Amino acid sequence: MMPIGILGGTFDPVHHGHLRLALECLEQAALSQVRLIPLHTPPHRRGARASGKQRLRMLELATHGSDKLVIDDCELARGGTSYTIDTLKLQRERLGGTPVCLIMGMDAFQTIHSWREWQSILDYAHILVADRPGEATHVEHGDVASIYRQAATRDRQDLQRAPAGKIFRIGMPLLEISATRIRTIIGEGRDPHFLLPSAVIQFILKEKLYLTQS
Repeated sequence: MMPIGILGGTFDPVHHGHLRLALECLEQAALSQVRLIPLHTPPHRRGARASGKQRLRMLELATHGSDKLVIDDCELARGGTSYTIDTLKLQRERLGGTPVCLIMGMDAFQTIHSWREWQSILDYAHILVADRPGEATHVEHGDVASIYRQAATRDRQDLQRAPAGKIFRIGMPLLEISATRIRTIIGEGRDPHFLLPSAVIQFILKEKLYLTQS
């Protein structure tokens, strides 16, 4: 059974880095789809500048025409602080035995031990770890490294054989794009084209988002 990918984030705004990551995971891990899940309130950073409704609309514009990138508003609907483990439990209830792959960058994986119930994540999903050029690839935290050694696989077929429990590395092209940089560029009145879809830029201008640095 082909796995389903899950990519969470504030998407404030969604940009080509998010979209390329989703597509690389689709291809390299042979996923049937990737669900893009905007957070309500992230536990480790400040809240989003754009509203939940605005971020959903930007995702709709960015993924228009793709049947493999699916928007899921479960965290916005739930409200409160968005914890990954809660979302995985919900997705497991919805999907039954379908394999689920949680997508994250190596930088996030390095600090996964700070997440709520982090040691239970592999009970609900596989983890796809995206390696970006120039970033550290060695897992440093002792407990995280131990789990990585036990669960790592280079065979993407392992992601189909069980609903959860494996860690698979994804190679990523070098795309130095961040939502923070995009918000700064817009706030300074500079041109953000080619960092995010044109339809999303038009929406940002229409809604007058990110025009200040606050």
